[in-house]
Amino acid sequence: MLQKCVWTDWRDQLKFGDTLNIPIVPDLGTADAVNLNAELTLNAQNTTRVQVIINQWNYKAVGVGYREMMANKPEYLDDATDKCMYSVAKAIDYYIAGKFTSLTAGNVGTQGSALTDDVLLEAVENLGEADVPDDGRHLVVDVESVTDLFKIDKILRDDYVSKGAVESINGFIGRSVYGAKVWRSNNLVAANTSYHWAAMFHKQAIALILQKTPALKAFDWPQKHTSVVEAQAWFGANVSRATSGCLINTRS
Repeated sequence: MLQKCVWTDWRDQLKFGDTLNIPIVPDLGTADAVNLNAELTLNAQNTTRVQVIINQWNYKAVGVGYREMMANKPEYLDDATDKCMYSVAKAIDYYIAGKFTSLTAGNVGTQGSALTDDVLLEAVENLGEADVPDDGRHLVVDVESVTDLFKIDKILRDDYVSKGAVESINGFIGRSVYGAKVWRSNNLVAANTSYHWAAMFHKQAIALILQKTPALKAFDWPQKHTSVVEAQAWFGANVSRATSGCLINTRS
């Protein structure tokens, strides 16, 4: 799910190797034009680079013996397919969520306390002060925090929430008055073993490259009298614009 919230424009640039350097264009100021005869002053470029290293490989494989398939449930392997894909997708989500603590546009909320309107407005304010573009913002929270959001009146009112924006199986909740698409995830990283770190950020805050997207392979293993289904993915992610995201502490 978090793959939909981050910067993936660079995935096709990695042809060989395991490292991609992404140039980050800095914010630019302007020069006053006071003399029509003056020469053009060029802006000094201090472009930085962010490295995304493809160093994550996750897989899940399930095998069922020929005898078990005939004696019990022949379609069991088919049922295991979705579970394998889901487990790999969860690993990608968890890795991306682990980057939230490196976002520097603010640290709002209190561990163990419910999200409130004031907390979320502070996150919006922090992104605004950091000159983060309005378009492309996301709010990712845990399941318990969705309950907190539903207790904020303006989240539920039609004049604040886009009509038709409802919870989906992919974690999408809707677009809120806070100017961000709201997503629910079960894969956020726990702080102090009990509270989760959520975040409000622009998509360019975190860069992700999927060198091999979650893919499924089924094959027969006759030497072991087993049929196998396997899902795997190779990927890497890094914080690309730290000031484009705000860390949020949650209650659970």
